[in-house]
Parts: sequence; structure tokens; C-alpha cells
Amino acid sequence: MARMRRRWPLWRTALFFAGLATLLAALASPIDGYAAVSFAVHMVQHMLLTVVAAPLLMLGAPVRPLLRGVPAWVRGGVVRPLARARTVRAFAHLVRHPLVAAALYVGGLYAWHLPSLYDAALVDARVHLIEHAWFFFSALIFWSVV
Repeated sequence: MARMRRRWPLWRTALFFAGLATLLAALASPIDGYAAVSFAVHMVQHMLLTVVAAPLLMLGAPVRPLLRGVPAWVRGGVVRPLARARTVRAFAHLVRHPLVAAALYVGGLYAWHLPSLYDAALVDARVHLIEHAWFFFSALIFWSVV
């Protein structure tokens, strides 16, 4: 961050760390344990992931300082070619379309609460991890559009 032309706003850093703290609270605190036995706590956990942590992380805009922190050869040899690749750009453009982002987010919330998927997530820790990943990453995409 020291090489950046302008100082990185402290409020963005604060929002990013608040998002990380919320993520930690949702996934590595007693909330996670109680979520297995209480539907209400389970929903609180999902809301923390999707409507608190994800927007805070997006508002923190961590990509620019993170990219500044990696070696120039990684930025030039890995990140830049990936960012310029036609398929990557087309995919990013597709998922960041407002209707697609909303469908991934809302549709995922709906689908994961259908009885078969909901029960599978309660029984199998791997399915539960996939559920949380879906909620979190679809929320990141959704909030990046908003």
C-alpha cells in the first residue's frame, strides 16, 4: 500500500476487517455450533454470511491493495493474462449481470432451503460447507453488482 499514489482510505480497511470479523463470527464461533440445533440460529448464520459479511467485504474493496502487495511478476505474468482472457472476462460479465447475480443469490437461498438439500446439508459436513460457500460467494457477486 505504500507504493500507491494516494493513501488507501482507512474506512475501507475498517469495513474489510469488519467483514472478516463477521465471517469469523458466523463460521467459527458458538453460532456455528448452535446453528446445527436451532433453525433460528441457522438463519442468523446465513444472514451474517450474506447480508453482513459479504457487503462489508465488498465495501472494503480489497482487490487493489491485495494486488499491490503481490510481486510484479505475479501481477504481470498471472493476474493480468487471466484478467484479459476472453473466457474469464465473458464469465465475469455474465455472472455480474444484475439479473444473473440476483438469480444466483436468491435462487441459491431458495434452493438450499428445499427439504432435500437442507436435510443433506444437516447430515453431511461437506454438503454444509458447499452450502455456506454458495451463500457467501453468490452474495459477494450480488453485492459487487449493487
